[in-house]
Amino acid sequence: LSHGRRRQRVIPVVEPPRNTSLEFVETIGQLYFQQGNHRDLAEKKIAHWLAFVRQRFHLPTQDFDEDFRRHLAAKSGVSRPDVDGLLSQLESVRASDTLSESQLLALNRRIEAFYQTSHA
Repeated sequence: LSHGRRRQRVIPVVEPPRNTSLEFVETIGQLYFQQGNHRDLAEKKIAHWLAFVRQRFHLPTQDFDEDFRRHLAAKSGVSRPDVDGLLSQLESVRASDTLSESQLLALNRRIEAFYQTSHA
């Protein structure tokens, strides 16, 4: 009878749920890519990039005019030629009815390069 303290029962270790959002996005991307609907996938990439620009740099994305280009380059830290190249590629994709796999990959490379070079 020397148990002066109360004994607590052992609490089992519960594994936290895994974050599978990134896996889900990659799977959906693979499905679009395998279906060959490159234009639709490009539109989704563009919409995501525009949302990123609005959120991070607080810039309206309706027009890619001179003012927008200058502000985007200044706020993001991405060189003006790279900003101009990306925006002209976005405009080209939006103007076309179809998109080849190589065009989609080129667009993706430009968008990813923007994400990596911008100081957002």
